[in-house]
Amino acid sequence: MELNISKRAAWRLSQRQAAGARLTLLRGEVHRLNPLPAGIFVISGCAWVSWNGQDILLNQGEGIQFSPGGYDPLISVLGTAALTIELLA
Repeated sequence: MELNISKRAAWRLSQRQAAGARLTLLRGEVHRLNPLPAGIFVISGCAWVSWNGQDILLNQGEGIQFSPGGYDPLISVLGTAALTIELLA
């Protein structure tokens, strides 16, 4: 499967401006979360998040808080359904 690294306009905003923004990824897409949000919440689908050497799986209704420093998280779809996340401030 080919991975597509995308740059979405919502993530080019400052952390404060992008708070509450939603991002939908399709199967095979990978996105680097930059600037680093305070966290993300999975609205629908299942997410694979790679952050600071850890692989984290999040299902619908789950979220994660990020601490400052380290690498920008990478997020992608796990499974075949589209993934929609919300950026937390």
